[in-house]
Amino acid sequence: MKNKKLEANLSMAVSKIFSGLNMNALKYLLPLWMSPLTGATLRCTFAAVAFWVIGWFMPPEKSSTKDKWLLFLLGAFGLYGFMFLYLAGLSKTTPVSSSIFTSLQPIWVFLIMIFFYKEKATWKKILGISIGLIGALVIRCFHGEYALSAQFCRLCSLSDT
Repeated sequence: MKNKKLEANLSMAVSKIFSGLNMNALKYLLPLWMSPLTGATLRCTFAAVAFWVIGWFMPPEKSSTKDKWLLFLLGAFGLYGFMFLYLAGLSKTTPVSSSIFTSLQPIWVFLIMIFFYKEKATWKKILGISIGLIGALVIRCFHGEYALSAQFCRLCSLSDT
């Protein structure tokens, strides 16, 4: 693709769609079929096998033994720990709460970038964050009184791009 900005936005949209579908599938599977520990183990095992097979077709990387051990430890604790905690939290929450948490992630990243990394807040970024925040508030405020359906809340988690 020649337009890198379009490619990046399409990649992000596809990633968020798969993330939302994944959340819905896991919300169904966790209480009925597997525990969060089993889910995290299966995901990490299949990802390791996939990277290992892809590695057969790639040129070898030049890295030291120390770097390889560091990457292994980071993957084992960071990725596996994140997946386990994500699946444990997802198994104990409602679709409304999980869609709110999902829609608030970009807002937290934006605030961290402004306060700690001194990123400039443009009007487009503020507008996008405001739309996300309004969407999260609408889901939260109308859940009890007007009883939004679980399917609508899951659809909202898909729209977080």
